[in-house]
Amino acid sequence: MRQRNLLALVLRYGVLLAATLLALGGLGHLGILGMAPRVAEGLACAGLYVLVLTPVVRVALSALLFAEEGDWSFVGITLFVLAVLLLSLFGLL
Repeated sequence: MRQRNLLALVLRYGVLLAATLLALGGLGHLGILGMAPRVAEGLACAGLYVLVLTPVVRVALSALLFAEEGDWSFVGITLFVLAVLLLSLFGLL
């Protein structure tokens, strides 16, 4: 139960942080917040990075939690999924 709650928190707060950064970047880009365009663009880019990396962090955390439980078959599967995600993220797959 603790593991499921931890994984849910990672997803919830990752998406919340990404949405906040994207919203601030969008509002800044429209001139509503009075920030420099480069700052607004940086916030929006950071929001996109957080949004993309949130599932990667969740999968990595899942592997650690499975290892803590000693469920080695799921550790192997999860590490395979993590490798596929990372290779895809870097354009190697």
